[in-house]
Amino acid sequence: MALWFGGALALLAIILLARLALEWRRYASGRHVISRRQMTLRVASAVDLVLLLALIVFGTQIRFPTAEAAFTYWAGCVALATVAMAMAVMDLRLLRRTSARRRAESYQRLSAYIRQVERSRRLRVPPQ
Repeated sequence: MALWFGGALALLAIILLARLALEWRRYASGRHVISRRQMTLRVASAVDLVLLLALIVFGTQIRFPTAEAAFTYWAGCVALATVAMAMAVMDLRLLRRTSARRRAESYQRLSAYIRQVERSRRLRVPPQ
């Protein structure tokens, strides 16, 4: 059972790193709409999650000498998981802010286009 668990975590880490590489390629080529701050946050989050996965895998194999050592080790893992969740919430907030700004810009462009069409209609209508 532990072997399956370790294999699943390793597969999860590989998928996470592959997705991060694809995200980085899109960001570096300029095809991505996220900011530098958001990309940095995503890289830090991925590093945190891979570190957490490694610590969980190694933690299942370690024989701790005392209960305090085990508690400290697993409390550190919980702290890393909490940091990963906080970074995910910050990423979502940045994404929401970016989305709202893009939506507002889109509405501004649409309203400017509608005003332009209305002006051109008024100019083209022949007087009766």
